[in-house]
Amino acid sequence: MAPSAKPQPSSKSNPCGVCGRTKDGDCRLLENGTWLCHGNTSHQRGTTIVGNDGQDYGFAGVTDDGRCGIFPLNKPLVPQQRRHLRVIASGGTAITAAPLPAPPAPESFFLARFTPKVAAAASKKEGDFYYYDKHHRQQRQGRGNGKAIYSHHLTANGWAVGAGDGCPAWNEACISAISDDSTAIYVEGEPAAVAACKAGLVALSMPGQEAESLGKCSEALKRHKAMGLQVVAYVADNDQPGKKKAAVMANAAAAAGLPFVGINAGEVWPDLPKGGSFDDLEPLGDEVVALVDQAFRDELQRVSASTTASTGTNSQLHPTGAANKPALPKADRPFDERWELLEAAADELVANGGSTIRQRSSLANTATDLGINRLTQADLDRLLLMAQRRSRPLSSPLEGGSTFKKKRRPFAVDGIYRHGLNMLVSAPGVGKSRKCASLAAAWLRGDATYLERKMTGPPVDQRRVLIIGTDQGVEDWALTLAPVGLCTSTDPFGDDDDDEEMLLNPRVTLHPLETDTKLDSDGLALIRRWCDANPGCLVVIDSFAAVLPPGIDEEKASAAQPLYALQEAIGTCWCVVTHHMRKAAGKEGSVGVGASRGSGAIDGAVSRLITLSLIHKIEHGQRVACESDPRRELLSTKRGGATEHLIVNSTTWTLEGTADELKAEERRQRAEENLTDDQAECLAVLENDPERWFTTREIVEALGADWLEDKANGGKLRNTTSKRMLRLETLGLVEKASSGTDKSFRIRR
Repeated sequence: MAPSAKPQPSSKSNPCGVCGRTKDGDCRLLENGTWLCHGNTSHQRGTTIVGNDGQDYGFAGVTDDGRCGIFPLNKPLVPQQRRHLRVIASGGTAITAAPLPAPPAPESFFLARFTPKVAAAASKKEGDFYYYDKHHRQQRQGRGNGKAIYSHHLTANGWAVGAGDGCPAWNEACISAISDDSTAIYVEGEPAAVAACKAGLVALSMPGQEAESLGKCSEALKRHKAMGLQVVAYVADNDQPGKKKAAVMANAAAAAGLPFVGINAGEVWPDLPKGGSFDDLEPLGDEVVALVDQAFRDELQRVSASTTASTGTNSQLHPTGAANKPALPKADRPFDERWELLEAAADELVANGGSTIRQRSSLANTATDLGINRLTQADLDRLLLMAQRRSRPLSSPLEGGSTFKKKRRPFAVDGIYRHGLNMLVSAPGVGKSRKCASLAAAWLRGDATYLERKMTGPPVDQRRVLIIGTDQGVEDWALTLAPVGLCTSTDPFGDDDDDEEMLLNPRVTLHPLETDTKLDSDGLALIRRWCDANPGCLVVIDSFAAVLPPGIDEEKASAAQPLYALQEAIGTCWCVVTHHMRKAAGKEGSVGVGASRGSGAIDGAVSRLITLSLIHKIEHGQRVACESDPRRELLSTKRGGATEHLIVNSTTWTLEGTADELKAEERRQRAEENLTDDQAECLAVLENDPERWFTTREIVEALGADWLEDKANGGKLRNTTSKRMLRLETLGLVEKASSGTDKSFRIRR
């Protein structure tokens, strides 16, 4: 978007040129092309960085409020160059005002070898940890769609979660150790780089999410160019995300002034699995080096033959499918072939992200070009949904005698919250949101128990929480999260009239009311991507009514469909969805299945139903809510285990006892309310010392009577007192012990 007199906030249509921010308007574009980049304040004044849009920005300082870095544009690009960067990023053919740097001729292209000198400069791997240098590392667990990647950086207090600043590429120091007439290759991920080096090549890899950032890759390649790199040779993984990352690297190479040549691992090794690379090859050796070398030379030969100087067309992006891409087949091609191409287009749209409406529109255009007509919006949404599902391992039907895996412990919190989809139901104001905040804080801290029940999850430093909190605005969420330490004030002693800046826990992602996130296709895609990046972690949705897509009535059975879609989207994560209780449920004492508002299908769609209700007491034969009582009645039921019925404190969220104990207390209360004055006096004697056993004589004397005098008069008071105590025993208020003809009583425990 062109600068205007009024600052333009960042948005999906106006990404921040520096950091690429689109989710909100915290970054702003000024009239002179300067960006105020939110939170990007840690550079030295005068530093030049490559922005997310591929342009050079200088760091000029920080705004008066300290929230934004000031980044004036150093070298504005002409419109044709801006178009070039956009088109390549989306997988299109690069058309530039000036040709991109020409790649080397095939005969002058030589791959560097992993010699002992190079090995001495290489990054190190220890177990699951990949050490980029002494201050940056990544931990990898699992493979494929089930993999989990965690970044750490070294601080004065030890290793901390997050990539930190200044992380180099994997094996970056090797660039200085290779000869000037040879080149290293770039691959996707440290395992692929390690395998390529084992085969005898020198392989680099961009760290984590930086591999998808044009600005970060451009910065790295400029640094590598200064170290002696002469050409960017990239081996793309055998899948759509691999093609997308190759396009990012091609953009970054252009911004850094380096020639680019790329090959697809699937074209070198046709039997390679989807997403495969060097780490899927066996054995590794000279044959691998020869195949890669020949593939690059063939590609360089093809690039040389297909480059047209008059149009400036550069087809160095062949591995991404951007160059020499055949025209879409028309209606005379076999339908199955056209349909497969449509599904491939859906896969690519899902891999590239973006809003559903944009994906749907693009897919509709592709379908028309393919001669596939009459697809409805529902058909297009189904194609995109199936593409999302293909991005994860699919489960086949189980035949008799087959084996499958399940979690050894089905509960995240034993007996209460399942590893799956849970629904927390209560009336307004009872404490649903505070209960979820307390649970999230305890789980992130790594507490061994919650409500005295065992709590499980990934290693503590890998735990993350996503809160879709569209039931409350950001101010209400601050009040909810601050008491449990999930957000803190950066200036707790500021003036009461000033705005207070709050710092959210770095392991929490919050979508408050202002984001308007729903359980529609966009919201479910967001949750799916987050869960794929954070396996085994916690998702909180507050509340169900606030996230229902427009047009869905919670009173109808169709209201359960978003929950089924949510259960599929969370994958290996566990989720707590809050929902409102029927008005009459608490008063009726109906606090289990059927207590939630709306269709009964809603309760049926979740794995575990948890209800949270006020404590009630009986007054004049009616159940009356005790709103001033901080205790809450919690019931967890449905699949996975026995029903748990507990009493919890809503101030500290600690366990106070079981519902059986509460019911015993209620029975005692009702019994005491119906006692005669004489029975109440006898009970009061025992209540003065609840642990002591009292004989009938001690009770009579405690009431002020003379035992010996009563005995001389026939023991009338003794007999009456004995009957009263037996009645108290029948009512369950006292317990009795006998020794011969003597009886003793005490308060029932």
